[in-house]
Amino acid sequence: MNKFKRFLAVFLAAVMTLSGASYADSADLNAVPTETENDAVAPLSNSYYYTPTVKLTHKGKGKLSIYFSVSARYKMKKLGARTVNIYKDGRFYTYFFYTLSGWEDIMGYNVTSKSFTKSYTGTTGASYYVVMEAFAYDGNGECLERAVTNTVKT
Repeated sequence: MNKFKRFLAVFLAAVMTLSGASYADSADLNAVPTETENDAVAPLSNSYYYTPTVKLTHKGKGKLSIYFSVSARYKMKKLGARTVNIYKDGRFYTYFFYTLSGWEDIMGYNVTSKSFTKSYTGTTGASYYVVMEAFAYDGNGECLERAVTNTVKT
């Protein structure tokens, strides 16, 4: 009987230990873990890609350099910028789509990251900023998010 009590005690302890571990593991598997300052380089923007980086730089004599970069969580059928909207002195001025000649390279296909630098010549003495639509499509769904550059005076 002594062996039976010892076996029963060990058996019950094992069952309680394993059931506690499985209970802890059954937490919401879709929950996004919180980040600390030592975690990912870019914060998670959505379930498709990390927060895009956009910058506008004045190169002199009205010339502007537009930089964009985005990294996906996994390979996307389309990833990049769908549109580039340029604002002059606080008002909408012009736009470009990835389907326009000379702007096709702002969209990547079957990639996990996309970056580009485009040049634009504006008017000297004006202030500019750019609003880009970061875009991802994985074959099942898509995500679109606006990203805004800093304002630059030419």
